[in-house]
Amino acid sequence: MDSIRAFVERVVEETGAYPVIIFGSALHGSGRSFLADMTYKKIVAAGYPAERVSTGQIFREIAEENGMSIDEFMKLQIEDPQRFYTLNISVDTRIHEIMAERSVNNVLVIDSNLAAYHAEGPNAYALLVYCRPEVVGQRVFSARREGDEPYNSPEDALKSMIERTRADIEVYRAISDIVQDNFWKMVYRIAAKDLQKNLSDVLSGKIPESPFFHTTVDNSGGPERSWEQIEKWIGAQR
Repeated sequence: MDSIRAFVERVVEETGAYPVIIFGSALHGSGRSFLADMTYKKIVAAGYPAERVSTGQIFREIAEENGMSIDEFMKLQIEDPQRFYTLNISVDTRIHEIMAERSVNNVLVIDSNLAAYHAEGPNAYALLVYCRPEVVGQRVFSARREGDEPYNSPEDALKSMIERTRADIEVYRAISDIVQDNFWKMVYRIAAKDLQKNLSDVLSGKIPESPFFHTTVDNSGGPERSWEQIEKWIGAQR
């Protein structure tokens, strides 16, 4: 707790805002949401006001505002790609606005691959979550819940996670071609290129490192080992 308190107090003193901690991942299923949840709980336990911002929740909110379920939202990628891309931009724009507006009063803990590429300000920190592919496949296969996509094996689960990650990268590339705002055009273009590199590193057996993330957390060994890495990184920011 002492390292968290020292970190938060330093950021507030130096920037006038609470930290924004972003978790991205090099491969779907690596555990970025889990580590974001854990970090959020640790910060609350340390006595600080905090808000957990989930990309999935923002997607659901945008879908509801447009009279759709999340499944209907995702189907737009095939049925109406232009609208799908436009709504994706609105999701990322909302997260960008949340980071700017709410960190004055709360520590923000965000799980979002894209946020690392548009985070602004000295109070924003991005952590890249890595997990060995075979561990991702086994965890996703073992943790499947009723109603989830059926997987025949850990290898099948891993294949699905790779396909989902590649699909995200293709969406970023498509959006960079159609978006008019130069800031967002650059964000999506850079994100697509960097995330492709990170995925390629993971699939070739390397631990990815990115200039857009402050550190890489190896989540292959479970939550306790991952938290040790996060806490060590937090301590180094004091």
